[in-house]
Amino acid sequence: MTIRVGVDGSGPSRAALTWAAKRAASDGSDLALVHVVDGEWGQLGHGVAENESDAGAHVLTEAADLARRFAPDTSTTTTLLHGSTAWVLASTAEPGDLLVVGTHKTGYLTGRALGTRSIVVASVAESSVAVIPDTQVSARRGVVVGVAAGSAWEAAVAWGANEATRLGNELSLVHATTGDDGNELLAEAAALASRIHPALVIRRRVSRRRASEALLDASRSAGLLVLGASHVSTARAGFLGSTTHEVLLNINSPVVVARA
Repeated sequence: MTIRVGVDGSGPSRAALTWAAKRAASDGSDLALVHVVDGEWGQLGHGVAENESDAGAHVLTEAADLARRFAPDTSTTTTLLHGSTAWVLASTAEPGDLLVVGTHKTGYLTGRALGTRSIVVASVAESSVAVIPDTQVSARRGVVVGVAAGSAWEAAVAWGANEATRLGNELSLVHATTGDDGNELLAEAAALASRIHPALVIRRRVSRRRASEALLDASRSAGLLVLGASHVSTARAGFLGSTTHEVLLNINSPVVVARA
């Protein structure tokens, strides 16, 4: 696997890179660091665009130095690109990759637009996407997976089971519903996780709250929240489910939007 990381020198970017580098060091993945110079700088003249490119190269150098602190033996590359930041970054990832981006924490269900670039990336990338808030998460434990009706939950459960096993954590499966009791779907999800990792400790929870609220609450002290997403197509690019959208707007833990 290649872990691709969007870097821009900001606090959230450094948090994302640190998370990605630690993960790469533990699972043997390669690291690919990407900085995108916004194409709009070119409209201000060649000199401005050139300065931004030079600044971007410096960002990549510093990012590579930070990555080596946490993953000294990991193969790490850097790439400088130009264009619409979120779309260009998303286009670098292939289906088997993990694309990692940082985001500013916005609070609990505030609905503010801060950090929406990460939502665009998660919407249009063909790979799984990890969105990392600029908060301290090293002391947190547990992997939470949102399980909802549809086809996307299987990828999320598989991703969560693998990650919980890698970290030596418990796996919590959460289903929010106002209709059915949810136990049948959770039993199916737990059975899948057990087939993948028979020794994994799995807990199940049905919530009667709004899905985004239930997931944000369940992941408040967790190390990771995993949500499923269907593969994107040109016709559907730019669309995430409302629950995933709300969670990413109000993120309080690392979130992986998993694609099979």
